[in-house]
Amino acid sequence: MTGEPFVEVHRLSRTFALPALRPPGGGRPVPRHLQAVDDVSFSLARGQALGLVGESGCGKTTLAHILARLADPTAGGLVFDGRDLAAVPAARFARDPARRRIQMVFQDATEALNPRDTVLEAIAGPIRLLVPGLRGREVAERAAATAARVNLPPELMTRFPHQLSGGQRARVGIARAIGVEPELLILDEPTSALDVSIQAVVLKLLDRLRRESALTYVFVSHDLNVVRMLCDRVMVMYLGRLIEEGPVEAVFRNPRHPYTAALIDAIPRLGARGAARERLAGEPRSPVNPSPTVCRLVGRCAHEQARCRAAMPPLGPEGAGHRHACFFPLGRDEEPC
Repeated sequence: MTGEPFVEVHRLSRTFALPALRPPGGGRPVPRHLQAVDDVSFSLARGQALGLVGESGCGKTTLAHILARLADPTAGGLVFDGRDLAAVPAARFARDPARRRIQMVFQDATEALNPRDTVLEAIAGPIRLLVPGLRGREVAERAAATAARVNLPPELMTRFPHQLSGGQRARVGIARAIGVEPELLILDEPTSALDVSIQAVVLKLLDRLRRESALTYVFVSHDLNVVRMLCDRVMVMYLGRLIEEGPVEAVFRNPRHPYTAALIDAIPRLGARGAARERLAGEPRSPVNPSPTVCRLVGRCAHEQARCRAAMPPLGPEGAGHRHACFFPLGRDEEPC
């Protein structure tokens, strides 16, 4: 791992246009947009594993698709190894040489695999398309070697996705991504559809692959325990905004943002009965036409004051790379949960 930025995200935003709202009494329609990702900035060093967490609808999957260049940002920059990839439309990126260097493992391996392709064909497809100079037998040999790396036995190579278990399909999805030897791997909740025992096997596999190949990970998950086990750093998103980011242990031991503290306090753990916990009341604010001058957690936060309703808190540094976006941060200094 090096300290030089490998991925740099600058004020990245993504909005989706919605039908205009017509006032009940007539008049000019009001334009509307859904703010999926809002002014997100961070950097990632080569070889790091970054966990991206937050509740459903917070924008983490949209951000992952932009990082994987499967979707375009509305604004902002995405610099990968010194090159601004935001300038390359997603529709053209499939033919870009950098496509091989950035791959994605999708949440539902069943949906991501072509039901008509055997395991060998599924793994060989990206190799054939993205690795120059390989043909016929060489592609098949590389696909078989990649399958072995993810612990898929040779007898499965002629089977189809419906003939595999959930854990086997997950490993096929991982093999498709790593067969072209990428440098950045985006993983969108790759274990969420698996049983707990199978999750552990797949997570150990991912950890081994990262260390063997010096891969850089962006790991999207709603499971904080998984992120803590696999990642070096963690980013917390809420309604499209990045609200806290830092080393995994620093964030888990001393969450500064009330929303992060509430997520961590929701993790079941022994000896926690009766302990004071951070709780969120009410409902989340709408992501449609959100106010740029109000903290997104207003209405749910027990610590909010007038300032929170008058300005959006910036994401400020706190030392050791631990950043938070809160005017009135918590100061717990807890033991690890």
